[in-house]
Amino acid sequence: RAHSHDQHPPPSREQARERERERMAGATGWLRGVVKEVNSGDQVTVVSSGSAGHAQIAPGERHLRPEKRFFLSGIAAPRLGRRDGKTEDEPYAWASREALRRKLVGKPCVFKIDRVQEQEGRAPLEFGSLFVND
Repeated sequence: RAHSHDQHPPPSREQARERERERMAGATGWLRGVVKEVNSGDQVTVVSSGSAGHAQIAPGERHLRPEKRFFLSGIAAPRLGRRDGKTEDEPYAWASREALRRKLVGKPCVFKIDRVQEQEGRAPLEFGSLFVND
């Protein structure tokens, strides 16, 4: 026998669509997000908006949203030098980063991690695909 506190109102159409999108994203591995930063000509940071807890985070606490930094699969851009000056920028490293930054930062996207490369004693490298609707 169901009690009145056990019953929930049916979800709105928009809530049902959002649940379906989240279910499908989890099934295919594709997630929604916004490009936050371009770290180099082949690496980006995306703030995910497809996580289950996303809707419960208050707007003033956006810094708590999960972020994912990954290399773009199939891209090998010139390397930026180290900040401490131990290595120099490769030719066109800044130009490739800036071109990608102008194209991507702030844009909604879908992304997925294609593979993870383990490294002994260091964080694993993640490689992924990213699409923006320009």
